Amino acid sequence: MPEISRNDLFRKLILSWILVSLFMPGQPALAQHNGDPLLFQGSSDRYSVGVKGSAYGNAFVSRSNDLNSIFYNAAGLAGISSIQASVSSQYRDYLIRDNQYVTPTPTLSSGGYTGINLYLGRVLIPDPAWNNIWSDSLKTIWYDSLGRPIGTNWWDPNKLLTPPQDQSDYSEDAAANQKKNSSYALEHVALAIPFEFMGRQLVAAASYSRQYDEYNYDWNGIHLSPHWGMVAGDVGAVQDTVKNDIVRSNWSVFTRERSGGVYSITGALAFKLDDRIQVGAKFNYLMGQSVDSQDLQRIGYFRFKNGIGNSSWSFSYDTNDSLVTGSSKFRGTSFNIGATYNSKNFSLGLNVQLPYQIERDWSYSTQVSTLDSAKKPSVVSSAITGRDQISLPAIYTAGITIKTENGFTLSFDYRYNPLSTATYRLSSVPDSLFTKYQQWVDQATMRLGLEYTIDDNVSLMGGYQVQGAPFIGYAVADKDQGAPIDTYSCGVSVNAMHGRFDVSYVYSQLKYYDVYMSNRNFTLERSQAVLFGYTYMF
Repeated sequence: MPEISRNDLFRKLILSWILVSLFMPGQPALAQHNGDPLLFQGSSDRYSVGVKGSAYGNAFVSRSNDLNSIFYNAAGLAGISSIQASVSSQYRDYLIRDNQYVTPTPTLSSGGYTGINLYLGRVLIPDPAWNNIWSDSLKTIWYDSLGRPIGTNWWDPNKLLTPPQDQSDYSEDAAANQKKNSSYALEHVALAIPFEFMGRQLVAAASYSRQYDEYNYDWNGIHLSPHWGMVAGDVGAVQDTVKNDIVRSNWSVFTRERSGGVYSITGALAFKLDDRIQVGAKFNYLMGQSVDSQDLQRIGYFRFKNGIGNSSWSFSYDTNDSLVTGSSKFRGTSFNIGATYNSKNFSLGLNVQLPYQIERDWSYSTQVSTLDSAKKPSVVSSAITGRDQISLPAIYTAGITIKTENGFTLSFDYRYNPLSTATYRLSSVPDSLFTKYQQWVDQATMRLGLEYTIDDNVSLMGGYQVQGAPFIGYAVADKDQGAPIDTYSCGVSVNAMHGRFDVSYVYSQLKYYDVYMSNRNFTLERSQAVLFGYTYMF
């Protein structure tokens, strides 16, 4: 490896600092939701793998005799008595919708910046001629009974835009931004082979599957840095400056997007300890790549006169587009151990995913576009690479399955993922800069699955899953768990052509909000998936 000179090392650190400072929100106390830099978004939890398991609400940890067990609890493979091979694919679409409701600002007597909400809410589009003019000089036009203007004129109430009224906070009509995405991809190929070794029946299995669907999108149309509503004590807070000092706050539109897939190569081994107890273990080697982008596009900047009783401010248009584009490559190895206890009418299951690490090698190009003093475009470009690592904790899943005499099978799973203990090792950037990302929070997941066997060839399935989002909205009351992600599913299995055809439909929805002193953000994230699979039984 060639020796790195001191100048090259200094240059790399400076470029890293620029990259982080451009794309992190002002301070950790004002995270502006997911406005973190590109790190491991999309890697907090694997998505549904296995068509039948997906239709069944993923409540599969206590199920046996099915190749789907390789994705949930390897111990369930031990009941397989013949060679099974399966393949599946999935179509998935996403919808992410953001509604930014700008809250009324405080009154003049309380020292608030009255009228700024008209700008932030796009109710009043300022004329460029108003640049740098203080708000107390922008007089409002008033009209007499005959409609004639009275007084000095700046703001015209008749030109105010009217936002949608009486709409749901999460509706399309109320949304300030909406993003759609869809993909079609191989979901998995898998194989299970039973064999005998030293007088004991074992089952070996392997699969290649899409473990993480790396699609992540975040948008914030009111990204203020520093935020005028920061409380005293935050670095850069307006309230910390001397009275009558003028503080500048940049207003930008923040966008971050990641798309791609992380796949897993899995190997598993299971066997029966006796007629009732089965044990199994598996390893996953994950690998994949995503295309990343992050943009901070400035609209303009505000100037504030600080101090209690002051409420003057001004706005000016500005041009500054800070864009990061590139890719991330992910890899990691994890191990699972599990067991099941089976009787005639019920079974119990337990699976533990041991702690493991995911590495991310990233390569980004940064481009900062501004206007120079002559109003001509000026672009500064640079490139930077690095490696980040996240250490994830052990994940515990327990479940029970009950079978009835009339063809019904009911399963319930509980899964606990203590994500708050995840730790980062981030390279090429001074550690102090990374106090600004938002730490994940613990996830508790409950899963319910129901299957009805109509006859020897056809069964119907349905499921429900609820788990917390891995992040906390800003200024929400509950700091211990994220908003619930609700997932509903259904499917059918048909035995035919020496095997089994599976079809499932999965619908997931997350609603959450962030509360700031300037605005409230309401976000809807929705996904739908249709999965098709076939399992051949030799």
